[in-house]
Amino acid sequence: MSEENIQSSIEDALAEAGGDKDDARRILMSKAMRDPEFLMLLAGDYLKELISERIDRYIDLRSAFASSDVENKPKLAVAIDLASLASQKVSADKVRKSTLPPPKTSELQALAMRKIVAAFEKNKRK
Repeated sequence: MSEENIQSSIEDALAEAGGDKDDARRILMSKAMRDPEFLMLLAGDYLKELISERIDRYIDLRSAFASSDVENKPKLAVAIDLASLASQKVSADKVRKSTLPPPKTSELQALAMRKIVAAFEKNKRK
């Protein structure tokens, strides 16, 4: 995979999304979640900075935890736990498949959602 493949994928996503940037982003996110090679090609330039930033944040949290007062320790402990959980490697079988919605919502789906909302509002008033 090369830079040309990324540009081609972006063009395809934009075409599929009808020019909608947000929908194209969702399409590319979905593709990146399914294709590790595509993900690495996209994120490769930023990976070093991302890792450095995560390490710095962890060190800052850990040092703040060590020097903080008793009141803030539970919050900092949770933050440190979250940071360490985020940095753990998850096996491929435990990774959930993407549940992103389809890029374009059809009129039928929009109509169904309006009916559901109306039904909930009707029940709420009772």
